[in-house]
Amino acid sequence: PLGLRVENCSSFEFIPDLPAIASSAAGSFHSLLLTDGGLVYGAGSNRKGQIGSKIVKETRHALIENIPPMMRVFASNNNSVMISKDGEAWIAGDCNDGKEKPRKIENLPPIVDAAVSMSHILLLDSRGIVWCFGANTYGQLGI
Repeated sequence: PLGLRVENCSSFEFIPDLPAIASSAAGSFHSLLLTDGGLVYGAGSNRKGQIGSKIVKETRHALIENIPPMMRVFASNNNSVMISKDGEAWIAGDCNDGKEKPRKIENLPPIVDAAVSMSHILLLDSRGIVWCFGANTYGQLGI
């Protein structure tokens, strides 16, 4: 279960001590939980900065600080993407050059959705335009 320090879990378990959760996202070794109020909690490995905190070891539901209220969260291998209630896209992990804090992606129109993979990220803006970032080895960015 998320953050309970159990090696493997063969049945679903309740995660205690959390506020009401609106949505969640799962990467390879980390998870994100988005509260009804827009706070984001991360759990699991933060070795690539994918949880966006100073904690390097595994952690159990740590609040990600210094970010605005979020409306969407996404996770993949060692990446996290969050969309704020104002339409700002924030990244953490490999896609953020391993920096320990999430950062806002500058110079984008309001973002409404995202898709996150191990090697690339797609962002959909409010006008229906897709923005891409990351590896394009196999043409996966479509550019």
